[in-house]
Amino acid sequence: MARPGVTYNDVAKAAIELTGLGKLPIIDNVRQFLGTGSSSTIAPHLRTWKTKQGEIQLIAIKEKLPEEFVVLMKGLWERVLQEAQTQISLVEQHADKNLSEHKQKIENLVQDNKRFQQQCNQLQQKEQQLTNDNLALEQAIIQFQNKQAAFQAESKAFQQRLTDKQERIDEVQRLSQQVQNNLDHYREASREQRLKEQQQYESQIKYLEQSSQQYLQENDHLKKQLQLAQEKIDQLQQDNQALKNESHDISAQLNDTTSQLTITKASLAASLKSETHWQTQYQVVLSKFNEQENSVSDLQKQVALLSQQVSISENQLHEMKIQNKLLTHEKWQLGQESAQLTGQIKKIESLHMMEKFA
Repeated sequence: MARPGVTYNDVAKAAIELTGLGKLPIIDNVRQFLGTGSSSTIAPHLRTWKTKQGEIQLIAIKEKLPEEFVVLMKGLWERVLQEAQTQISLVEQHADKNLSEHKQKIENLVQDNKRFQQQCNQLQQKEQQLTNDNLALEQAIIQFQNKQAAFQAESKAFQQRLTDKQERIDEVQRLSQQVQNNLDHYREASREQRLKEQQQYESQIKYLEQSSQQYLQENDHLKKQLQLAQEKIDQLQQDNQALKNESHDISAQLNDTTSQLTITKASLAASLKSETHWQTQYQVVLSKFNEQENSVSDLQKQVALLSQQVSISENQLHEMKIQNKLLTHEKWQLGQESAQLTGQIKKIESLHMMEKFA
């Protein structure tokens, strides 16, 4: 008896198994999986299987089912149909064989009846034999009907299993939807948190910019005050120099007056009065000079204080620039964390999709 060749069911089963293992369903892989078969035998079966995969994809998209599940169910259904067809073929062959045998026997009996009409006993025995054969045929038909009923029961059980599988798929889809809802909620919360942090960061930047502008304005104001103070100092120095010159002139006049007092004794009273006047004027000028020197000292103290305030303002401005750099670095870190969070969300979505089609 010749060994049966590789069938389409063998090739389809091998292709499904290879696809489940993550391998390409090509001729060499199928032949290696089956351990037998030639390229000319496997190739047409493999082409037929690949053509049917397009129909499977359409069914999967229409019914919203995973392609692997549709392929598995289709393969199982084809296997059940193939086994049922095989059983039906065997029963039909057996029935045809029995029917042919009985027909032959009937023909033989008819011929015997024609030839041996006088041998009634023998004919009755043969009729009894024919009756027994008919009973056996009826028994075979009854067995066939029983097998057909059993096959229908198995088909009904398979349909029930298919319904149970569909219910489990619906449950998985419900859980998947719940996971998706949780993921959306997590995304929204993360987005609100990032928006809140961004608003806080922008508020801090705006506050620092306003503070920096205010410090710059105060610095400019202090510089203007310092310039005005310097101008006052210059004016006071000019006034002081003028007072010194006036004091020098008064001293010269006083010396002239003293000389005139020594030379002209006749005008002693007038000279004495004039000397007293000029001494009074000298004291007034000297008092003004001292007041001017005190004013210059006070202005110098104010200038030193203003210089110290300018230095403090410049230090504060420098610290604000450093803080601005730190906030910029924190913004960059927030951007990095946001990118990492986005990557983790995509990874969760990828794992979710893998679990969904697993």
